[in-house]
Amino acid sequence: MNYQEIFFPKIKKIAEYLDLDSNISKFKFVEISQRHILLRKFISCCRTPDCSPFHQNNPDLVPDTIEDFMKGDYFQKKLSDIGGSVTSKRGILEGIQIIQKIKNEDLKQELLKLFAELQIECEDDYLVVITKLKKNDYDEKKQALKNILLHEVIHILLNSNNLSFAKQNPDFWEYDEGLVTYLEHWVNGRLDDLQISPDETNKTKYIYTSKAIFFKNKLQNIKYSKMRLKAIQQLRV
Repeated sequence: MNYQEIFFPKIKKIAEYLDLDSNISKFKFVEISQRHILLRKFISCCRTPDCSPFHQNNPDLVPDTIEDFMKGDYFQKKLSDIGGSVTSKRGILEGIQIIQKIKNEDLKQELLKLFAELQIECEDDYLVVITKLKKNDYDEKKQALKNILLHEVIHILLNSNNLSFAKQNPDFWEYDEGLVTYLEHWVNGRLDDLQISPDETNKTKYIYTSKAIFFKNKLQNIKYSKMRLKAIQQLRV
């Protein structure tokens, strides 16, 4: 898959839409198992409803709760799914410090090996980790993986332009995800898909979609890119 051909025209379009610098920070993609995608997400103290009930948004609780997370319904269900996320040199180092405190020696060594490999791969500012597809499900999941990759690259674009609500306050992560989700749908011409089903039970999906709709309502009628950027920068959440 040629990532540059797929993503950079869209990233440039988004940058123009928000008056951002499209020369984003350097990054690299690396494929790892879905098991490791989920564990790296948890070790990063991810604040989504899938993880936060275990570690309560406290990195110090991650080592003692990671095995409970692995036994939970979310982890078991998502093992057959695909995913991705962005990390950095700092994030990898912080993850290693957390892993060192895991009591299960086999799990600790497994994750130390993973993070050592991620350290080697993270030559640039960011590293995008994505699920390594199996040959027999590549065609079925290829488009979903492209959408995941685009989502993560948009995160890098916004971070490269110092546009992050979570940097103001970690509790504002929902607005970062909402803005990225909105831009992902906008650039793909799929804004009409931003709807919340009355019987939606996926709390994380609900957060992403509801916050994306928030940005859709805020930005879609603003004519100029500089004004769109200003509207985001002045937002108080």
